[in-house]
Amino acid sequence: MARSPQVPLPLEDMAAAEGHAGAQAQAALVALLQVLLPEGERRYLRDCGIMTLPLAHLNAVLAPLGYMLVGSKTRAADRFVLCTDARGQVEPYGLFELRRVAEGNV
Repeated sequence: MARSPQVPLPLEDMAAAEGHAGAQAQAALVALLQVLLPEGERRYLRDCGIMTLPLAHLNAVLAPLGYMLVGSKTRAADRFVLCTDARGQVEPYGLFELRRVAEGNV
């Protein structure tokens, strides 16, 4: 059976497909974080095997969806997760919480 030649998608269709994939990825990220960090609960992500976290990058993705991942300092140094901020600086945090934020506070 002969294959028909592939016709490239118009740019508008490609952009729509990429936008749809991006929205799916954002929804998957929120779903994953909701499993790791149920609403109203703070948890040690180090206990889940997470040792480093691009916190600023994650929050940049979460902000348009109305969420923020918040890390807080603890005294339990063995439970620290090394987090990077927007400038690439590393900061250790222990407990994490997924919070809903108001649109004006993002």
